[in-house]
Amino acid sequence: MLRSNLQNLSEVIAYLKDEERVETAEKELPTVEKQIQDLKAREVSLRFLAAGLESIRRLTVTYEKDASITQLKKLEDEINYYYTKIQGHPHFNRLKVKIEKEDPLIFSFRATSDQEDTYIPTRFSTSQLNTAALSIFMSNSSQQAGKLPIMILDDPTQNMDPAHKEAFAKLVATLPPRHQVIVATEDDETRRFLEKHCKDIKTYELRNWTTDGPEIRAT
Repeated sequence: MLRSNLQNLSEVIAYLKDEERVETAEKELPTVEKQIQDLKAREVSLRFLAAGLESIRRLTVTYEKDASITQLKKLEDEINYYYTKIQGHPHFNRLKVKIEKEDPLIFSFRATSDQEDTYIPTRFSTSQLNTAALSIFMSNSSQQAGKLPIMILDDPTQNMDPAHKEAFAKLVATLPPRHQVIVATEDDETRRFLEKHCKDIKTYELRNWTTDGPEIRAT
């Protein structure tokens, strides 16, 4: 009987411990989910940055070495125009194209301040990383646009605070009228800022997705 009672007590204790672990896990779940979301957002920003760099790399291989270096320096100025407008990093206030090697041409982007420079992915938050990637992408798009400049931006303000979202909207509003900018976003705050600052904006809402496609409604 005593052995049986001890066995039952052990099972009760094991059950309570399992229940405690479950409760602890449930409490930690929101934090873990937030960390996963942040990591996914950072992955998207890094892919965005990598795509911009690859596009620039392809651009430089079509030029002679000296012309490519000149083109990169010109690109650096335009990158920093966008970077400043979107209010990049409070300390690293400029992005620099660093020529690592001239033959073959190898270059990288660094974030710089008056005292130091650093690699962008290692020191920037997800939001700051996104700002840098956005600046590189928009400047490269402008340079390669030709006679019909078009920028297609998918969720460009992810992880940005309201001040940076509004700075982005103001930047879009300053682009020359010949630029066609398409912004896809689920963020209502970004939409409101764009509608506030861009006078010729047209807004379309995609809703009620079916097998035949979404319903598109002008708002």
